[in-house]
Amino acid sequence: MGSIREAMLEGKKLRFTYHKRVAGSDGNRVTVRTVSPFGLAHDEQNGWLLVAFCDLREDIRHFRVSRISDLTVTDDTFQTPDNFNLQSYRPKDTRSIWVCALFNPEITDKVEEANNYYMETAESKEDGYHVTFRVRQPEELLSWILGWGADVVVTEPESFKNRVREEIEKMKERY
Repeated sequence: MGSIREAMLEGKKLRFTYHKRVAGSDGNRVTVRTVSPFGLAHDEQNGWLLVAFCDLREDIRHFRVSRISDLTVTDDTFQTPDNFNLQSYRPKDTRSIWVCALFNPEITDKVEEANNYYMETAESKEDGYHVTFRVRQPEELLSWILGWGADVVVTEPESFKNRVREEIEKMKERY
């Protein structure tokens, strides 16, 4: 983060490789970005975030510092706009998709202990541990759900159930 702070203080642009969690519409997870770093913010969910004007997207964007690699401070300069207010760029909660899952009742304590960030409600019933999650995209939960193996069944939405099945089929082909 020292280089990021240095660039902010000196008004220099940064160039880095950014690793997105989920592939974009082009299928890529990795992009090279050149940005004007306006500030750093800390968020409970995402850790440290770089708030910067992205030359590629031509807009102010958030970048998780933990997903940045090959960072270089360029000789290109920039000026932070006079009306820029870092507080107004704190990440908003845009999780609007609900995912429901039913866990084996024997692992209720383990699921509770895992304390998944996206978990909204959880209730023990006779048939198992019913959990609802609120996400931006169901893909954010895929690895976590698969990690529970046969002890979990996604009940909603149907599209995510199908996505889990697809991933299991891919796994079966490898083993």
